[in-house]
Amino acid sequence: MKIWPGMLWIFVGALATVSGCVEDPSVATPNSDRGHLFVDLEAPLAVDWESEIVVLGPATGGQYCSDEHGCYSDHLPVQMDDIVSSDPSVIEVTGFHTESFGEVETIRVQLRAVGAGEARLEFLFDIDGYEPEPPPEDSSPPEAAPQGLEVEANAEEGADDEQNRDEQNQQEGETLAEEEIDEAESQQAGLLRDSFGIEARDVASVRLSRILDDVDASGPYGQCPLSGPGTYLIDHLEDYAVQLKLEKVDSRGELLRGSGEFPFEIEPEDAVEVEMVDEARHLVSLRPQSHGAVKFTPKRNGVPFEAYFTGLGDVTTMDVAMYLLNEHGTRAGEVTAMVVNYLYELNAGPQLPHDAPLCGGGMDWTVQSLTPAVCDVVGVVQDSGNPALLSEHGGECLLRITLEGATGGQGLVEDYRFPVHYDW
Repeated sequence: MKIWPGMLWIFVGALATVSGCVEDPSVATPNSDRGHLFVDLEAPLAVDWESEIVVLGPATGGQYCSDEHGCYSDHLPVQMDDIVSSDPSVIEVTGFHTESFGEVETIRVQLRAVGAGEARLEFLFDIDGYEPEPPPEDSSPPEAAPQGLEVEANAEEGADDEQNRDEQNQQEGETLAEEEIDEAESQQAGLLRDSFGIEARDVASVRLSRILDDVDASGPYGQCPLSGPGTYLIDHLEDYAVQLKLEKVDSRGELLRGSGEFPFEIEPEDAVEVEMVDEARHLVSLRPQSHGAVKFTPKRNGVPFEAYFTGLGDVTTMDVAMYLLNEHGTRAGEVTAMVVNYLYELNAGPQLPHDAPLCGGGMDWTVQSLTPAVCDVVGVVQDSGNPALLSEHGGECLLRITLEGATGGQGLVEDYRFPVHYDW
């Protein structure tokens, strides 16, 4: 293989990932009502869905680092005695258990959103070696003594207001007394008490979408739509999974959290297996069980989703394009002819049997220059992984592309010609 001196930036190099502790690790700041615990929940829960949330104790100021989890803060372990919902008709606690994340113990709490509304989770727990800071003293000025009525005509209204205030003060006093009794009982048992507010909302619509954040527009998946029909070129289905976003939104379009249900009808019914990957990030995994078209129809309001799982044997021809590379090694534009002493990128993709862009999988193709004195393959373009070619002399650049396994397993060989000029 010929290498063009001075243009080594065009080739793919080995990437090394260094994992190590950082000076200022991200710490989960307590967000419970009394500031003892961190509850990993930011979005409202979806009614009729389940959810698992994580509860952490106070941070110690230390941290751990590992290849598996990266760097994360250390937290005191929590011995959870009980968790109850203030309103089981809104939020039901179905269970909780202790589970380790690396070196840190976490409390995993299983919930079910029963109906729309608000509720509080009440935690009763202990933390070894933890001494909570005393609550700040109330520095607000005392309430002023009630003043006499200035207008005799308002006497009846004032009496009603005073009675309402008395009733409200009595209710608040009873609530405060109950909280003080609960707190006193907890202290006598050597336990701490804290709470956290949760909201549940009805699901207005659902949607499936692809994750395209890191997709290179010039790469093989550059035309893949966010939620439109897409093709996955896969031969060995048992080794493949498609990760998608499953989003549930309320009537205001805000994301809701929940798992335990896949709100789409799948056709054919046994075409894919569905697995929840990460509830907090709304991720699901689809494992195709056979080749063919799969349609996902929402069971409630939402947008249909469609995917085509195609084998390499279904590819009968290729789409080939040549791109001029600029001084930065990126595409300057598509060309049909070459000019001497310039670098080019050759892109080849399957001509798909379905009218849907490639969104996953792909094909391993090779290219050989049959006219190396005119043009030659000199390396790989870093961004796309496609072959880089150098035009060296005027004439005709003849390239042979080979795709093993195409056309029903027979393979595919196609030749492509590009004229090479000495100037523009």
